[in-house]
Amino acid sequence: MAKVYAGVIYGMGLLIGFALLIPYIFDRIAQYRLSSDGWARVMVFPCIWTGMSTILLFANPLGDIVDYAFTFLNYDEIMQFTSFAGLGGINFMLAWWGTYFPQELINVGCVLRQENILEVNYYVELTRELAASAGNKIILWSEGLSDISSAENLTLLYNSIQNILTSYGAIIGFTYIDYTTQNSYNKQVVFDNKGAMVVNYNKTHLVPVLENDFVKGDNKLQTFQSEVFGNIGAAICYDFNFPILIGQASSKNVNLMLDSGNTWGIVAVPKARINIIENGFATFRCCSYGISGVPISMLKYRVKTVYSVFGETLGWICVGSIGVITILLVVMEIGGQKLRDKINNWT
Repeated sequence: MAKVYAGVIYGMGLLIGFALLIPYIFDRIAQYRLSSDGWARVMVFPCIWTGMSTILLFANPLGDIVDYAFTFLNYDEIMQFTSFAGLGGINFMLAWWGTYFPQELINVGCVLRQENILEVNYYVELTRELAASAGNKIILWSEGLSDISSAENLTLLYNSIQNILTSYGAIIGFTYIDYTTQNSYNKQVVFDNKGAMVVNYNKTHLVPVLENDFVKGDNKLQTFQSEVFGNIGAAICYDFNFPILIGQASSKNVNLMLDSGNTWGIVAVPKARINIIENGFATFRCCSYGISGVPISMLKYRVKTVYSVFGETLGWICVGSIGVITILLVVMEIGGQKLRDKINNWT
């Protein structure tokens, strides 16, 4: 009896495996026969995959227990799509956006501020260790890592960073509070792997009360071209709360944003995910008191989104509707009953 059951299970597995092989066969034929820039070539695999999954859903004696869509089972926001398109909708999305191979692992390093250590040389040496030991392509400092009060110390810091670049060739983004002039600035400076200064940024959106003594920047997103990551942009912590600055990443085709942060707990991480989804870039965040890392693992390739083209157009349309609705209500209030009845018929 056990052998019979084993044979049945093996046979069912073979049939299911063959059924799921069919979309790949169709896809290979489509890649060869159809135009490389046509929509049909892109749509063949998700359509055939979803179709075969639907056939299995109704013809398979195991029902939906082997359905690929359940890989999203714990992602309630995505699974809500089943209320619109069922499991077929989830399968279509998985097949359309899936990748064959994971992206290459790229090492990045983060230098965090220590509350009891203000000496900049400590952070420079830590940067040197990260560049030497782990082969990090990018090393980023968290916000306001050290106070620089003299032009001599500032020159020493710049020279130290360039010495590291000469030896190890990483992209290094470092931060400091600039007290070298009468005005104070919250600074973020980036050197590329060839030793050139490519970002010299003053924080634009200053935290009310806490950063009243600083002079804000010009609200222009600075970017540069890198060999590995394409276009890279940089901003500081609270800047990411303002679309007027971060939204520039779309028009400048930014693949990766460098975010030097100093926010407590997990408060900025959900927002970072929204920024990524809206604008189609990745974010490498280095944060002293919060969570550091890459919120969504997409480093090399920018994704063009609808938001990146239209921005907050819907929101501004609604702003305009405030005036239209206000005028309508005022007219209804001061007009006679006949006018109110006519407007009610329109609405």
